[in-house]
Amino acid sequence: MSTAPEKQKRKRITLRVSEKLEIIKKMERGIKRSELMTEYNIGSSTLYDIKNSKQRLLDFTTCSEPNNKVTDRKSLHKPKCETVDKILYEWYLLQRSEGVAVSGSMLLAKAKDFKEKLGLNTSLIFSDGWLTRFKMRHGIGKLDLTAEKQPRESETAIATVYSSTFDELVNQYHLTPDQIYNADETCLYWKCLPEKISANSDEANASFSKYNKERLAVLMCANASGQHRLKLLVIGKLNRPKSLKGIMNLPVSYKTQKNAWMDKELFQNWFTHEFVPAVRLNLHDMGKPANTKCVLLLYNSKCHPLESKLVSDCGNIFACYLPANVNHLAQPMDQGIIQNFKCYYRNYFIKQLIYSELPVPDFQRQFTIKDALFGSAIAWTTVKSVSLLKAWKKFWPVFTFGPLTSDDGTEDDFDGFNVRQCTKEIMQTIQKTPLENPLHNLEDNDIEDWITVDNGIELSQISSDQDIADSVVNPENPDTATCSEDNDEEDGNETVSWSKAQSCMDTILSYFEQNPCFSMQQVMQAHMLKITMVTTEQRSAAQNDIKTILKKAMEENTSVQ
Repeated sequence: MSTAPEKQKRKRITLRVSEKLEIIKKMERGIKRSELMTEYNIGSSTLYDIKNSKQRLLDFTTCSEPNNKVTDRKSLHKPKCETVDKILYEWYLLQRSEGVAVSGSMLLAKAKDFKEKLGLNTSLIFSDGWLTRFKMRHGIGKLDLTAEKQPRESETAIATVYSSTFDELVNQYHLTPDQIYNADETCLYWKCLPEKISANSDEANASFSKYNKERLAVLMCANASGQHRLKLLVIGKLNRPKSLKGIMNLPVSYKTQKNAWMDKELFQNWFTHEFVPAVRLNLHDMGKPANTKCVLLLYNSKCHPLESKLVSDCGNIFACYLPANVNHLAQPMDQGIIQNFKCYYRNYFIKQLIYSELPVPDFQRQFTIKDALFGSAIAWTTVKSVSLLKAWKKFWPVFTFGPLTSDDGTEDDFDGFNVRQCTKEIMQTIQKTPLENPLHNLEDNDIEDWITVDNGIELSQISSDQDIADSVVNPENPDTATCSEDNDEEDGNETVSWSKAQSCMDTILSYFEQNPCFSMQQVMQAHMLKITMVTTEQRSAAQNDIKTILKKAMEENTSVQ
């Protein structure tokens, strides 16, 4: 009598994180479980465990550095003291974003320091073995970051090296200038006037200084071809400015933060809900395939999320961080684009002061957030597309720029931005004012200082060790929750009736027709705007009539029942 062959026991297999993620993707594509069990030599219970741990695996890889060591791990065991682990990692990321070299001994010392500050009585010993496990948990490779903090004489060499790395990225994804973006933030003192005016004003200097320091954070983003610039993201302190009451459409995206700083949450929101949709729409308008790759180049700041979090849901639109020293040396937005924008804004601001015919203190008090947002949008639109393109000359020298003309048809020799040229234009505006105007006392150097007054201002919170610890221990208390509700702006805009708008429009048309400064084309554009107003009003009135009829019919039907 023959005995049944003994069933061979399957060898225990421990999969890496990368393999588990592969299995999850294959299951989502509809590959049979039996095929996966055979391919990876695992049982059905292991397969179900992997499926159920999908979110944990995704959260882990998202919060880790893009490093092969992360996906080589075989488990997601938590550290013995998770609080110290999280705080230390946040501290490490902050040092890295600032290009500070971090050694193993520095990490061990900081870990002990955080443990003492938190008053933990754990028996945890911070040894070399603990350091190795910490690095493995977070996918940290070599700790020596001095390559990102080179002396000034080697900055050009760094830019050259990164340029070759960038070329590899371009070739790998077949990127064109239309598909490569750069974004950067700047501080804008939106009510600021030259300091010299203060000495000639009867208003107290304290009030003048207060208005001069009122700030906004402005994020600008455009692609390398200059063909697509995104709507500005402007961050202010006021949650509900009175001047924005009743405004249905803003030319910028306005967000609030208690100190008018950029933070990770705001940037992540902008990337997900504004940058990605805008890029997709632009690709569609250009007739590009939906799976076209696009990359956003950024400097690695503590107010930006991890690179691994700045990826679209399809994975085709993603961010890449620049080395610390390459940022100011060659980052396109730093090659005069931000300064260009500020000069146009200052010119707009000074013109508003002149045309208002108000004393300086009254003008500063009455100039609102709404004025600043529209002025910022006008300044950003005024930056020439050819300037956006040529700002990439240092960063992408391989790209052929060639002789280009600016938006007005004239040839542009943009190479950085000349503050003196902007100063000249503003001085020409000022010279048109009466002699008794305090602006007449300004000189070229006063204007140059004014244009650059808010350069280099910190745009994110300067975090101490205690701030880092508090952010981990007490994550509830986001900055955006405590934005100011009170402000000293004038009352909000009154609702404008159709009859009043029509009367004002007729007045504007008469002004255009009677003024020889306007061309026939501009006069016709004004007439077309009136036609648009009338058409929109008629459509709105018709919709309201339909709603009224339906409401009346419903009321009659209810009364009959």
